[in-house]
Amino acid sequence: MLITHFVGASALILVAAHSGGWLARRLGQPYIVGQLATGIALGPSLLGSTAPTVYEALFPAAIGPALTGLAQFSLVVFLFAVGYELDLKVLGVRARSSVTVALASFAVPMAVGSGCALLFRGTLHDLGMPGTSPPPWWSSPGSPWPLRRYRC
Repeated sequence: MLITHFVGASALILVAAHSGGWLARRLGQPYIVGQLATGIALGPSLLGSTAPTVYEALFPAAIGPALTGLAQFSLVVFLFAVGYELDLKVLGVRARSSVTVALASFAVPMAVGSGCALLFRGTLHDLGMPGTSPPPWWSSPGSPWPLRRYRC
């Protein structure tokens, strides 16, 4: 019975993603935008919160790990295809903007997250976040870099 659910859920996801991509292309948007919007609509964020019984009927919890594995494998194949089709000549012409975007896409979220963690550290601690000390393995006796415990 689980195999039937897995195959049915996989088919539903593939057909819905293809349909969403087709609709996005008809609306003048990239194909992937429609696929992503369809994935969000079928996921726990939208369908799972608005119609939990329908979500549980379509995607039972027992097939969750199998669907997650399929999704991870599909992501690896997709990224391989993107890398395979990457034209390094175009990237070389736009090297400065490419590096700027890559650094900004890392630095901005990291800075915002770090700032929020510092700003809300009391609230986060009340919610169960560990203390401000480093993990115990950082200052283990056999470590070549013994660190002392600190407090902010």
